[in-house]
Amino acid sequence: MNKRSCSLTTRLRLLIGALLLMSTATAPAAEISILGGMQLNSDFIVSDDVTTDPPPQAPGQPGTDISVDNGPSFAVALDFDLPSDPTGKIGLYLSQQSTDIGTGAGLNESGITATQLHFTGTRVYPMGGWEAFASAGLGGTLLDPDDSSLKSSTEFSFNIAGGTQYTINDAFRLRFEARWIPILTGTGVAGICSGGCIIRIDSSLYSQFQLNAGFSLRF
Repeated sequence: MNKRSCSLTTRLRLLIGALLLMSTATAPAAEISILGGMQLNSDFIVSDDVTTDPPPQAPGQPGTDISVDNGPSFAVALDFDLPSDPTGKIGLYLSQQSTDIGTGAGLNESGITATQLHFTGTRVYPMGGWEAFASAGLGGTLLDPDDSSLKSSTEFSFNIAGGTQYTINDAFRLRFEARWIPILTGTGVAGICSGGCIIRIDSSLYSQFQLNAGFSLRF
């Protein structure tokens, strides 16, 4: 197991423990969901304002699109029932993906980890053993490159999701969902920097899409 995988596993274990402690100290009924799936990413772009000395040996010219690999992602969601509305929930959603940036960026290490943390609101629609839901959340995204010479970037983001759950028993459900996670950057933001910015997001909105499946424990 490589260093990045170990770090991801440790973070998820700490998160799950913290969420369980929070839930046991809270009066309303709670539900914790463990999810895994695929995250699809938009491209970055080679920046035109690199001032590093020496500059990176990037084969791409300024303005060239740089792919961010699609790949597995992991998520934990914690939801609390609203006492006044049995079909409403509030909660937290945290997800993480470790992936790679295309070689055109000229980075020493191509790995990058994207971590999302959002406060969420959810509406559920019971249909017998199945339960449809729609959710939205607000929070932030941390883009953390593996290259130690580069700086991480934290940006405002939100998410919109829809999905369904199938009830096995009162405490256990299967969960399936699709989630859109846009990062808002105003007029475009430098994403991976060191003295100057090597690659950047070239629009006011950078999209990530997740297809997740997992299970939920209710207590």
